[in-house]
Amino acid sequence: MFGRKKSTPESAPVRRDQVRKLMKTGMDRSEALDRDMDQTDPADWERIVAADAAAWRNATPAERRAAADALDRHGYW
Repeated sequence: MFGRKKSTPESAPVRRDQVRKLMKTGMDRSEALDRDMDQTDPADWERIVAADAAAWRNATPAERRAAADALDRHGYW
């Protein structure tokens, strides 16, 4: 009851650079979706989606939550 708090994966430290990367790739993907799809090069779209997926895959749950909250707060989701 009064013991030390146990470390969980959820309480892992949040890397600011990783959160910024998640936000950048999320904004890029959102902006690509907002553009007219006829003007978007399929190779560019694939590159944007792959970068976004890789960034989310390499993030901790706390980093994902922080980036999702920030993207939502700024109107990207």
